[in-house]
Amino acid sequence: MDFLLLLLIPLFFLIDSAYSYYKLNKIYDSYFEWLRGHSSTRVARKRSALKKLIAHAGISNPSLPTVEPMGWGQLASFKIDVLENFPSNRKDITQVTCRVIQDALGVYKDRMWSVINPLSWIQIFVFLPQSIIGYLGLSTDTVLTKLLQLIWWALCSVFALAKVFYADKINQIIATILHIISQ
Repeated sequence: MDFLLLLLIPLFFLIDSAYSYYKLNKIYDSYFEWLRGHSSTRVARKRSALKKLIAHAGISNPSLPTVEPMGWGQLASFKIDVLENFPSNRKDITQVTCRVIQDALGVYKDRMWSVINPLSWIQIFVFLPQSIIGYLGLSTDTVLTKLLQLIWWALCSVFALAKVFYADKINQIIATILHIISQ
């Protein structure tokens, strides 16, 4: 029974990724319909959903540096927030918007495959501190992350050695802990 509850975690990630992929793909299709001149798709209403899906995929909000003439020899220099200007039929914004959506779709597809790939789960376990820090949105390329990773490996090695030499005692402790948790 406890094992079945543990399987709910990958099932949640699979459903979340599949649903996000489906929603983002529908927005992408609506955007192309809008670009073809079918204004009935009401794609502008989907801006907030698009922004949430892009952020959920872990992709940063892109901006385009732009310089436009103001008249009388004046130029305006600014950055265009691509997702805030969704939908746009301006060529440079359209290209970046499509690239960002394609990147997010790729992230969701990779997440779906990772859920059913046992090697991904082994990799997550072996690099657990790095996985947790990355999940929290922090940089995984820091000295602290590497130190935590080394401590994790040392703890796992000590546990594996203890399991070899003190198997009966450790099995008793684990059974006691599981019994306490299941009550």
